[in-house]
Amino acid sequence: MIKIIIFLILLLNFIYCQKIQIKSVEQEFEYLIIQVEELENYRNLTLQYSNTTLEPTVINAKNNTLVFEIKQGISGEFTISQNQSIYSTKTFQTKPIITKISNSLTQGDQIIIVGKYLNNNQKRIQSLNISIGGFDCLNPILDTESSWIKCNLMNGSGKDLIPSIRVNDIELNYYSTQLFSYDPPTIVNCTSVDGFDGGELTITGHNFNDPVQVIVGQDEIECKDPLVSQDFKSIKCTINPTQYTQKTLPLGKQSVKVIVGAGNHAQQDSQRIFSFSYNPYGPSHSKDVKLIPILVIPTFVAFLGIVLLVVVIVKRTSVSGNKTSTVKIDY
Repeated sequence: MIKIIIFLILLLNFIYCQKIQIKSVEQEFEYLIIQVEELENYRNLTLQYSNTTLEPTVINAKNNTLVFEIKQGISGEFTISQNQSIYSTKTFQTKPIITKISNSLTQGDQIIIVGKYLNNNQKRIQSLNISIGGFDCLNPILDTESSWIKCNLMNGSGKDLIPSIRVNDIELNYYSTQLFSYDPPTIVNCTSVDGFDGGELTITGHNFNDPVQVIVGQDEIECKDPLVSQDFKSIKCTINPTQYTQKTLPLGKQSVKVIVGAGNHAQQDSQRIFSFSYNPYGPSHSKDVKLIPILVIPTFVAFLGIVLLVVVIVKRTSVSGNKTSTVKIDY
């Protein structure tokens, strides 16, 4: 009987304390996913590293998977323990996570990159280089707790731009829940342009930058050679002479659209505040309108001449009639 009891105790101890074999380790943002060999017992499992002890948040016995929420970055060895006995050791490097990036004006601004495990390699940072969508972010500062980075982003434009972070000349392989976007363009006002001859168009607003495209009117006429001011608050461009006539010229308020950035990263604003001005005597007006001042003046002069001629003839006729009607009779 005693032998049977001892055998059962040894058997239970073997089953309860069998060694855990780690098959794979993956990270998904803030979670560490560890797949192990098949076990019959998942009680009292913990993950330990750098004086940190974690209990699994999810245990999937069917897939033999353990999920731990990472409180602090892992850099080096971690162990899987059961009942305070170490059964497996693995080396792992936590990937940094970027959770938020503040926006910036197109003229450039200080931005804040918020995340986790940004310096999880626990090495002294000798160089820190950041660019976003190809635009450099200068003078970066990493806080002592590695929860955010501040830097001064150069002027640029676009949305959904991908950050690039290099620590000690090594590109960080990180997870990101958010891409970066400059503030979108905003149209406040614009001038009118002659509907026949075209001319210079000026648009005022905020967050303009190159590359930029300006389109006006219901026929989407492109305004050529757009030039953004140094304060990024106005655009000047040229509308070429149009093909409109007096009958086809669109009247009333038309749309003006500003597109900043290129491709899928472009941002735009459109306002219905543009209008074509009407100058019937412009050099590019229709022929009928051009002939008006040419025909009216000579016609008016000819009319005056005819009137004067009629008056003179009437007066002469009247005088001649009086003379012929006077007859002297002598008896």
